[in-house]
Amino acid sequence: MIKGYAGRVLEVDLGARTHAWRPLDDFRVQELASLLDLARARVLDVGCGVGRWLCGLAALGAQVEGVDIDPDAVRFAREALGLAGVRHGGIEVVDGEARFDLILLQDVLEHALEPRSMLERSAALLAAGGLLYVWTPNATSAAEEEQPLVLRADFEHLQFLTAGALARLAQELGLELVHLESTGWLGSVEDRRADGPARGALRARLRRLPGFRRLNALRLAWLGRQPERSGTYHLFAILRRPRI
Repeated sequence: MIKGYAGRVLEVDLGARTHAWRPLDDFRVQELASLLDLARARVLDVGCGVGRWLCGLAALGAQVEGVDIDPDAVRFAREALGLAGVRHGGIEVVDGEARFDLILLQDVLEHALEPRSMLERSAALLAAGGLLYVWTPNATSAAEEEQPLVLRADFEHLQFLTAGALARLAQELGLELVHLESTGWLGSVEDRRADGPARGALRARLRRLPGFRRLNALRLAWLGRQPERSGTYHLFAILRRPRI
């Protein structure tokens, strides 16, 4: 987080935008709500960042907790957004006896050294009938592109899942794959339409820079934009632990 007065202004504005986010306007939340009573759900967000999703789900009545390795993000979530259930650390700091109705893995699997271990840990923390939400770059689509921008080597993105790999992992972990689609652009549809030849070439160069995707995601969050339900940049999956 930026320190000092300017940082405080940023926190206030970002906090206001987060509180103003209407989660049920987001198609991903709509899909989750069709499968789970979010008002009664116990939710864990792994890699929760500043807590935007937790803030929105709490507004729907959910009991929310989160973990993140960025101490400044944790501080913001706790102090600016009042999310007392957010803690510093990874999924390993979550009580192994806890059980959650919904676990969020949004833009996190690609950063893990061992994504399978993260999925195994998440599956173990699910209550019977609980849902595991995954949002991650789509390696299936990227591999088919002439210039696969997603599959770049940098210090942030370490692993990339295909739809087939995700389906196999779900089966091996004893989870039901109840929703799977490819969707979303690296930027917004409006950005793509506004790109002239020069700007489009510049953006293509920027996309190759380490950390571009994370910075672009923060920019879109700052602008309050929702991901488009089109494109192929992301895998959007919902896995469920069977009721046995």
